[in-house]
Amino acid sequence: MTSDHYTIKDLERLSGVRAHTIRTWEQRYGIFTPGRTATNLRRYSSADLKNLINISLLNRSGYKISRLSSMTTAEREQLSAELLSVSDQLGGHDRELLFAMLEMDEMRFHSTFDALCLQSGFEQVIISVIFPFFEKIGQLWQSGTVDPAQEHFFSNLIRSKLISETAKLQGCETRREKILLFLPGEESHELGLLFYNYVFKLHGYHTYYLGAAVPQASVDRAVGLCKPDVIVTGLSTALAIPDLRAFVADLCESAPDAKIFFTGPLLTSALQDAPPNAFQTKDLIGFLKINPVN
Repeated sequence: MTSDHYTIKDLERLSGVRAHTIRTWEQRYGIFTPGRTATNLRRYSSADLKNLINISLLNRSGYKISRLSSMTTAEREQLSAELLSVSDQLGGHDRELLFAMLEMDEMRFHSTFDALCLQSGFEQVIISVIFPFFEKIGQLWQSGTVDPAQEHFFSNLIRSKLISETAKLQGCETRREKILLFLPGEESHELGLLFYNYVFKLHGYHTYYLGAAVPQASVDRAVGLCKPDVIVTGLSTALAIPDLRAFVADLCESAPDAKIFFTGPLLTSALQDAPPNAFQTKDLIGFLKINPVN
């Protein structure tokens, strides 16, 4: 797949419309006119993808495909935009975020993200929209439907938002407890950690954010200097730490008086029979009282 070269399976993954249905709409209603490869496989453009997502949205909202097929592409685009503008469902903005990522359209991203924040607040947008959206991106990236450049572009936009919102909370500490946050080894996926740093600051905690890929010796020095009451770390990459149980045990031993939260599914099995100051992601969520909207 390239940004203007999609297979019918790519369209199925990105739109949620089954390949069989896409073929039916194409053959019966003439909605698409895909190109063909030398081996006669269908090839769709970015315009086809956008058209399909608009049609899918309108069809799920009650518009019959026969009526939609009689409209122009511009009319369907306008109608879907109007439908989204009056929708109260956060999920309705997945379409705009998807286009912003695929087309690497920064202005579209900011417009969509800022509108969501006005509607539901920054914290809830990250929890209920952005993190679930990243799960979808992960599936699309693994299947080859989304290019790493597109995923990195989107990730860095979210990273900038998290850093910007966190910076607004400087000087708002109302608690004495100190929080140390870091990612170990070769772990570089820090969006979750940045979000936890934001929430801790939002609740008035004093945080020390070390960032990603921090050597254990540096963590030990930071623990000695800061004497944190809470440590938050995590793993999403299996190769970042070769011995997970040893990592958990060593960190707990280096900071025996701190509550240490180990986040990410990779660490779940390593926390069995762990020291008493080791806790899981669910414990951290409870500690911070983080709740997604229903």
